[in-house]
Amino acid sequence: MIIDAYDSLLKDQALQQHLLPDMVIRFGPMPVSKPLFKWLEKHAEVKQIVVDADCSLSNPRT
Repeated sequence: MIIDAYDSLLKDQALQQHLLPDMVIRFGPMPVSKPLFKWLEKHAEVKQIVVDADCSLSNPRT
């Protein structure tokens, strides 16, 4: 499932409690969404994969 309206969804505290993906795949730089940044910080156990503009893969936590 792809969620592209995450900013609005993550502002709902009740809904936030039920949203826990297996993995986050991000294309490009970190979005400037404060709700997303706080949610990712809170759920550090969720695996993240980042695909950079130069088509390289990285782990944002290493």
